[in-house]
Amino acid sequence: MSGATTGELSDTVATLIAQAGNSEALAQRIAEIILPTIARYIAVAEDERIAYDIKTFAKLVCLGETTIDEAAKRGDLIRRYPTPAGGKPLIAREDGLNWIRTLPTERPEK
Repeated sequence: MSGATTGELSDTVATLIAQAGNSEALAQRIAEIILPTIARYIAVAEDERIAYDIKTFAKLVCLGETTIDEAAKRGDLIRRYPTPAGGKPLIAREDGLNWIRTLPTERPEK
C-alpha cells in the first residue's frame, strides 16, 4: 500500500465491506473507525527517520509527551542530546522500538 492516500484507503475499505454484503453506511462508519489506525501504521512503516523529537515520538506511539518523559526519567527510554549544550532531546528509532518491546503484554492490575 505504499503511496496510498488516506482517501484511497477509505474508498478501498468501504468498497471491500460493501462487497461483503453490508450497507454503504456501515462500510463508511467502519472505514472512519479503522482508517486512522491503518494510516498511522503505514506512516510508521514508511518513515525513514532515524530519530524523533519527543513530541513526534509520542504521537507515533499514541502516548502523551508526559508518558514519554516519565519513561526517560526512569531510565526505561533513552533520550539522546545531539549538541554539547544539550539542546532538544531525540529518541533514536531503535531505542524507541526497544522500549516498546519491553512494555508489558498484559494490562497491569490496579
